[in-house]
Amino acid sequence: MVNAYVNQAVKIQRSFIEQKYALKCSVAAMLGYMVGYRELGICYLKGRGIEQNGEKFIDCLNEIINFSNENESFADPISEYYIGYAFYLTEDKESANHWFKLASEHGNEKAEMIIHGKDINYVESLNDSEYERSWED
Repeated sequence: MVNAYVNQAVKIQRSFIEQKYALKCSVAAMLGYMVGYRELGICYLKGRGIEQNGEKFIDCLNEIINFSNENESFADPISEYYIGYAFYLTEDKESANHWFKLASEHGNEKAEMIIHGKDINYVESLNDSEYERSWED
């Protein structure tokens, strides 16, 4: 019985932490920070702390693409990976490969694995801890 209460408390705490994180990402995006758009997009993609929403995921990535097009020196391999992933989901393989290649060139290990033939579903199943929440307090 005690374990059930502990498990429920852990779920509630995790939910609260994820909601707080999604809110921080949203504020950062509103302030124009690309990492905010990236992390908010990931929250929408995975339903972490916010309702899962593919369209809002794409909206966040479009903000990054627009910023990238306007700022040639901008390079964020994590964002580039997720942009490639979004194109993969929409079955635009040419665009997906372009973004995966760019992410790989900038050091993204997941993109590198895809470029070298690893199955994308396998790559997506890997632990994202080094990629996500890298700017939490």
